[in-house]
Amino acid sequence: MIVIGITGSIACYKSCYIVNQLVKDKFDVTVAMTDSAMKFISPIIFRSLTGNPVIHNIFGEGQSLYAVPHIDVSEKAEVIAIVPATANIIGKIASGICDDILTCLVISAKCPILIAPAMHENMYLNKAVQGNIQKLKDRNLDIIAPVKGHLVSGHRGIGHLASEETILNEIKKHT
Repeated sequence: MIVIGITGSIACYKSCYIVNQLVKDKFDVTVAMTDSAMKFISPIIFRSLTGNPVIHNIFGEGQSLYAVPHIDVSEKAEVIAIVPATANIIGKIASGICDDILTCLVISAKCPILIAPAMHENMYLNKAVQGNIQKLKDRNLDIIAPVKGHLVSGHRGIGHLASEETILNEIKKHT
């Protein structure tokens, strides 16, 4: 099983293509969403694309396949890819905070974890964010570096989510 974690970034719409392509390539995909992600995009889209329930509640309410979602899913996961990864989720994981389904999945996982940051250049280049990214690298989490591109602010800069093809290739390398 491939787990795609989705956080509250405008770039989360690109996760639809990634999830759809993985399913077309015959991978079993489960999506885990933060509350912030659900403000940008509906879980119904991912349930429709994958045929699997979307996990978004740490207590498993309404997710009948999993008694303890963060444990059940993390034990089955071959890889967890967070696409897009906000500064918030990067900081939480770097600090060992697990207060939502996605951070609990990451803390529970024994599989490879891929992080694909997407945020404004000022945020991405901030020393705190760069320090947190370095902490993740030091713990052997793989970072799929953002690229220079169009940002939601209208500016162009580093922080644009890596291409869908790059992310798909990185995920497939770990399966």
